[in-house]
Amino acid sequence: MSSKIPAFQLQTSFKVDYAPASVKKWRSSRTGLQLIVIDQESPIVNGYFAVATEIKNDSGSPHTLEHLIFMGSKKYPYKGLLDILGNLSYSSTNAWTATDQTVYTLTTAGWDGFRMLLPIYLDHLINPTLTDEACYTEVYHVDGSAKDKGVVYSEMQAIESQGWFLSGLETQRTLYKVSGYKSETGGLTSNLRTLTNDEIREFHKQNYRSDNLSIIITGSINEAEFLETMETFDKELPDLPSIPLKRPFVDSEQDKPLTKRVAKTVEFPDKDESSGDVSLSWIGPDIKDVVTAQAVDVLGSYLTKSSISLFNKTFIEIDNPLATSASFSTDDYIHTGMNVYLGVS
Repeated sequence: MSSKIPAFQLQTSFKVDYAPASVKKWRSSRTGLQLIVIDQESPIVNGYFAVATEIKNDSGSPHTLEHLIFMGSKKYPYKGLLDILGNLSYSSTNAWTATDQTVYTLTTAGWDGFRMLLPIYLDHLINPTLTDEACYTEVYHVDGSAKDKGVVYSEMQAIESQGWFLSGLETQRTLYKVSGYKSETGGLTSNLRTLTNDEIREFHKQNYRSDNLSIIITGSINEAEFLETMETFDKELPDLPSIPLKRPFVDSEQDKPLTKRVAKTVEFPDKDESSGDVSLSWIGPDIKDVVTAQAVDVLGSYLTKSSISLFNKTFIEIDNPLATSASFSTDDYIHTGMNVYLGVS
């Protein structure tokens, strides 16, 4: 009698020494789907369904697809179904689109509601309906008064002319010339007007595949039930291709740090012309160099995070201030992006 071989193979399992939590990771040998569980005592179960998404233009395909995912799946072709079921099971859903990833979230009070919603939610990710009607409504259309409309279009229209958006986009395009890190994944309005549903479908086909999806869960769960649920879902997914597909960013050409200083001025429309900001950005250490990446965060905090930090004492807390604010952030890309911001007036 042959024993059943589980679909998901345990790749690593360990307890962390700084918190009452343990971590396990599984991977399906047939489909490449990854499962990560951070087991910790909590009345809330959080799920993060992460898709690596790379694009080398400003079409907005990653952002528009994020919206269209919630418009129904082929098995559950009903707009808003996830929200309705979420309300019935004390759950909430959300999503965000970043430069290098699109992440869908599920938060529930307890494991039972999470388990019920999980396969339905994942079916929306892998098998969305992506109808033309939904695209017109959510992305872009012209209404009866000849005005530009669309949920995604309106979102981007509201921020596209703001100073922080324009300076951030210019920074991306200065530091990154060849990789997808240069792109505005939310989509520029000029491109959203011409983006087609076929382009969105093709982006989904290329990126929303099982080997490019990680299911990350935190909280108190029933591990056996979770693996059973995921094995049932995994059976519906296609096999990995015989020739491995390209992994977003990991298998892409990477930009090198600038070899010389570059200074640019970015103008933006504003009734108040008395203020602006200065940003300083670099391509930093490899993200796998955890110690150096953490050192960068500590340095940023030392420079900017409190009223007694070096930048505050030097530029702000002086008789004739040179700046009104100071902050630091990192972009957790393959090579860490480092950014310093100073508000000026």
